Amino acid sequence: MRSLNALLAGSTLALGLTGVAHAAFPSYPTPGIENATTYTFTATDTGSLVAYFAGADAGDDEDLGLIINMIDQGAGVFPNHTTAVGATHSWAVTAGDSLVFYIVDHNISTNWYSDPAMNGGFNAIYSTGYGGGDAGIPAGSYTFVAFEDRGPGGDVDYNDETFVFRNISAVTHGGVPEPASWALMIFGFGAAGSMLRRRRTATV
Repeated sequence: MRSLNALLAGSTLALGLTGVAHAAFPSYPTPGIENATTYTFTATDTGSLVAYFAGADAGDDEDLGLIINMIDQGAGVFPNHTTAVGATHSWAVTAGDSLVFYIVDHNISTNWYSDPAMNGGFNAIYSTGYGGGDAGIPAGSYTFVAFEDRGPGGDVDYNDETFVFRNISAVTHGGVPEPASWALMIFGFGAAGSMLRRRRTATV
């Protein structure tokens, strides 16, 4: 596995232009407020986990790293000031592998992780689904992940480093439920209330 990762580590391909995040990529909806939704990432299938660089707004020198099953694969991927938007990199993964993404801020010698427990409780990422089609990324099903690099004292806009990943599954925790979740909860409450009403009528 390690030799395959070493082989794939050199598979960074540049497309597009170096610079800030592409306008068509998702953006964090409530800048200035720490993201209340946290995420757990796993590999969906055995094969390649493919990452695309979606741009950066950070002034500091930063790059991407990955931890697979608590083993650090190293950082140095997508140096933010020299990497073109749309550049790719891949790692070998096995279905179900646990994944923690992180960025290294070399100016302040700090790492920010996708797991808040590794940041002293601060949620350093925003994530959402993404359909591709920008900066040479083919249309498909992807996970967009954006980092905040200054912790709770920063601007908390989650656009300092942004990436798109293929072949990962994300489980969300906390935060505001999605509209589909609200609909399901309302239906569930309605069904439970209806059953209670029916039971009460039957016992009278």
